[in-house]
Amino acid sequence: MIEKSRSFLFGDRDASVRRVQLFAIASLLLCTVGIGVVTRSAWQVVGTLAAGSLMLLNFRGLVSVTDSILDQGESQPSVLQMAFLMGRYALLGIVLCAIVLAPGVGPIPVALGLSILVIAILLEAILQLFPGVFSRH
Repeated sequence: MIEKSRSFLFGDRDASVRRVQLFAIASLLLCTVGIGVVTRSAWQVVGTLAAGSLMLLNFRGLVSVTDSILDQGESQPSVLQMAFLMGRYALLGIVLCAIVLAPGVGPIPVALGLSILVIAILLEAILQLFPGVFSRH
């Protein structure tokens, strides 16, 4: 039942996840180059790369957690799994604070780095809604 609903909602879910990752990496590179060209600040480039890399790591974790939950079916996650998940997100929050508080980084590069998944998912949604847009005629 769960597998049937996943294939209905996502089509080939693994291919979608791979495309989102590729779109996220491409958008991270474009945002990083854009920040570098506009600001000419190495710290802001590092801030963009660090925040974007953190979001890619977070995305991989979300995919793993989702797969784990869907594989379990109706059973509840264990206390150890929940503790690990909370610890993981606490660590991600600490790293994000360190990135934001680094001297010379600024909020705009961090916001751009954090938005790469939004851009990637938007591109994947466009690809799913309009499959003929990117195909050759």
